[in-house]
Amino acid sequence: MSRPPATSRKVGRAVVLLALLWVSLRAAQTARALLGAGAVQFPRSVPPGIWAQNLLVARRAKAGRGEAQDSEDVKAPKENDSVEEATAEAKASFDQAEWLKKTAGEIDLFTSEEVGYWARAVLEEANCGKETVQNITNIINSEDIMGKALLKLTLNDMQDMNIRMGPRKVLAERIAAVSLPTAEAKAAPRVIKEEELGPLSQARVPAAKLQDGQRLVGIDACVKACMGLIEKYINRSDVSLTNRVPPTCAARCARGGKTTFLLKLGERLAETEYLPIFVSFNGESPVKRRDNELADEWLYRTIAYALLPANSSLRQDVADEFGNKTCQKSTLQSYFECQKNVVLLVDELNQLLLRGPTKEEEKAEQDAARFMKNVFLGPEGTYMVFTSHIQSTGLDLTQYMEGDSVRGLEITGLPFADELGELQNMSPAFSGLTHMKAAYYSRVPALLWSSHDDGSLLSQKLSQIREDPQQHLAAFLREVLAGTLMREMEAFRQLTDGSQKNRPIWIPCFMSHFLIQCSSVCPACGVLGRWLQGMQAAEEKDGKAWEKIIAVAFGLRYIWQQMGGELHGWLHGHEGAAVQCLDANPAAKNVEEAIQQLPQPLQYPTLQLVLPSHAQFEAVDLFAVRRERDSTDLVMVAQQKEGSASVNHARPRTAKHAYWMRGSSTQKAKTKDEWILPSQSEIEKFLGPSMAAAAPATWRDP
Repeated sequence: MSRPPATSRKVGRAVVLLALLWVSLRAAQTARALLGAGAVQFPRSVPPGIWAQNLLVARRAKAGRGEAQDSEDVKAPKENDSVEEATAEAKASFDQAEWLKKTAGEIDLFTSEEVGYWARAVLEEANCGKETVQNITNIINSEDIMGKALLKLTLNDMQDMNIRMGPRKVLAERIAAVSLPTAEAKAAPRVIKEEELGPLSQARVPAAKLQDGQRLVGIDACVKACMGLIEKYINRSDVSLTNRVPPTCAARCARGGKTTFLLKLGERLAETEYLPIFVSFNGESPVKRRDNELADEWLYRTIAYALLPANSSLRQDVADEFGNKTCQKSTLQSYFECQKNVVLLVDELNQLLLRGPTKEEEKAEQDAARFMKNVFLGPEGTYMVFTSHIQSTGLDLTQYMEGDSVRGLEITGLPFADELGELQNMSPAFSGLTHMKAAYYSRVPALLWSSHDDGSLLSQKLSQIREDPQQHLAAFLREVLAGTLMREMEAFRQLTDGSQKNRPIWIPCFMSHFLIQCSSVCPACGVLGRWLQGMQAAEEKDGKAWEKIIAVAFGLRYIWQQMGGELHGWLHGHEGAAVQCLDANPAAKNVEEAIQQLPQPLQYPTLQLVLPSHAQFEAVDLFAVRRERDSTDLVMVAQQKEGSASVNHARPRTAKHAYWMRGSSTQKAKTKDEWILPSQSEIEKFLGPSMAAAAPATWRDP
């Protein structure tokens, strides 16, 4: 057969190229649709590369019949390149986020190929290894599972498919999560009507949960004080820009008794003919935040839940995390318009006002704050009290309410124990409580109960430290020793005593766990955290808790100055040195023996801060040595006296500096027998606000 003219060949080549282009575009759209890229949907997707392979097979078949013999026009290497490029393009378009957004309704229509892509996205999000992801995807593809079957898969089904436990649970939990809202997701949100809300007089504040035999300490006085503030403001209104009604805030650390206080306040309000409404945003609230729900929407729905009759099925629908029942602002505004003696009690307001990163979230939080202002602060006959882990939540609230203008904030106290006996009488379980263990939990009754009930509670709060321990440690030291609020520590604010507006007071139990978490970047911190935990084991009158506090304060200050912090005059031997905190050999009875038994440092010079452990250790309770390759110098010793006892023995002869640290010292510093006796104020300043509060002078042995 003779070859057609060149013009015919060019026209034919153009037709082939146009056909190839049309098929490529159609298949690219198919691949994008398969991978969730939002392209035009086709009845059925095909795996990436299949369309290109089919086209080449057809062309090669034609070549076999002599219809594509011109090597100038058809070149196999270019065809292979086309396949690789098309396949690479399809793979590059895999969008994990888009697959994870698929609803149950969309998954129900998945092809088996799409099921594989969805499983891959879920497993990759859970940080499963590449090999694991590939193996499980292959298993799923081999089973030819369609979307409808995927939604019915159980843990047992996946076990039968030889999918390992970890990935199996990941997939099962994701399937359960997307399956729950299937029925409701197709229905439009239902807005409840005002007439469906129950009478305000029937709204009930939940009863405070108490354990068997538990007695609350100091709660009555705190409730009484807050009642005074409510009575002061409830009949006032925002009559002018300079006379606005301030809300009341009760701030306290995590598990510090905020919820119990608010519930007891609600009980008292109900007894005195006020109408309390209790809403909660803590982790135990029955009204969980829904996916993509804005702050104001969550607030309105939570208030509606509190107002609906307790036996109403609609109430449960409103609380349903995956439901579609909600409440509008206008409904609540109309409901409260003529109500009097209403007090809104908000638990953990900080969980509602999170300072969202987007403009939409910020506006929603502002709308929520202004709703509370307009309904519960602006008019006469209404008021609001809220709890938070820090007073700055009140500042966020009032700034959202007023913008650049000013609205005050009242602070009400939460229970502290003034006397050890109060804590010992909480329950028979605390009858043997020592003042040292009470101080370790900052004398907060609820925190003692929490630790008694769940010993793992405290460490659960500190996982975020691992993200940047060096930065967090530097900020932590400045907060503990200087009392300066640090922006880097906002995520840990609930671990501090929030009762002071501009000064963080770290609670010892949280301090110890924080330090232990930082041991990866500073091993000395782990030792200091353990020393601080030793406060709990101290016995009455043995002074061990005071010894631990002074030792930890010296250790923290040595580490802080090494990181560029404040240089204190009582620190010696640290210039250019690493810092190491050590326990002395338990057999050593004096400084000389202890120094001889110290381990060699990993580098020189090193400052070794040493805490003796022998019950009859002579003359000192803490010492520091500077280690050089060819020398060891005793640069500092300290003797701790929890009470006011004065010097009664000589200092070690080789010590360059000696400090007599008394828990109850004098107003002026003095020197006696070569010991420096700092004044009370000097000791308090050295300890820093948090360490000074760890063992208050009124609790020390006189």
